[in-house]
Amino acid sequence: MAVKKTGHESDRVSKGTSPNSRKNDAGHEIAKEWSLDPAKIVEVHRRIESGEYTVNSRRIAGKLFKLESQLRTLDRPSTKD
Repeated sequence: MAVKKTGHESDRVSKGTSPNSRKNDAGHEIAKEWSLDPAKIVEVHRRIESGEYTVNSRRIAGKLFKLESQLRTLDRPSTKD
C-alpha cells in the first residue's frame, strides 16, 4: 500500500506510544526481517524442479518458533506508561 504525501497536516503520522503505533512499528520490523528475495525464490524453484532441494526441518521449526515469539511480543500489553 502506497501513501501519497501532499504536505497536508493529515499526512503526518504521530510517533506516539499508543499500542497500535507500537504494533505497527514492530510489524514493519518483522516485515523487513522476513522480506522475500526474488532471486532466492527463483533459485529455490530451480532446485525443487531439479530435485536438488532438501528440507531442513530443524531450520524451519526454528524460524517458526522465532516468528511465534515475535507475534506474542506484539500481543502483550505494554507495561510502560
